[in-house]
Amino acid sequence: MTKLLLTAALAASLSACAFYVTPQPSTSVRVRPIPSPSEPDVVVTNVSEISAFAPTRGEGSVYNLGESISFEVRTGGSGYLTLTAYGPDGTASVLSQGMYVPGGTSFLPTAESGVSYDLAPPRGLHRVTATFSSDASGSVTQDTAETTFYIQ
Repeated sequence: MTKLLLTAALAASLSACAFYVTPQPSTSVRVRPIPSPSEPDVVVTNVSEISAFAPTRGEGSVYNLGESISFEVRTGGSGYLTLTAYGPDGTASVLSQGMYVPGGTSFLPTAESGVSYDLAPPRGLHRVTATFSSDASGSVTQDTAETTFYIQ
C-alpha cells in the first residue's frame, strides 16, 4: 500500500512538471576576416544574355491542339538560340537549332524562317528551353531560360 501511495504521489508531482531543453552554444564559429583597404575587391559579374523568354500569350498560357505557338525572347546581345520542347510524357524535340537572333526583342519563329510551331498531342504542361550561344555551333552555352504552356 505504501508503494502504491508513493507511486501515485510521484506521478501526480511529475505530471505538473515542465521540461525545457536549452541548446548548447556552438563550439565552432566561422570567422570571416574583414579585407584591408590594400587588398583589391573581387567583383563577380553575372552575365545573363536572355532577359525574357515566354510564349507570346504569356508564361503558362493555354493553347488548343492544332494552334500555332510563337515565343518572345529578349537578349542582351546577338547570338544563336536553340529551342528544345519537353512534353508531359517525357519526350524532347528540338524546335530550332542555331537560329540567329540580334540583340533586343525577337519573335520566334521568324517570318524569314518559313517555319511554324503547330501544337500536337500530348495534352498537358509543356516546357520549352532556350539556349543562347555566341557561336552558331552552340558549343559554348552562355545562358538558358525556360518557359511553360499548356495544351488542352
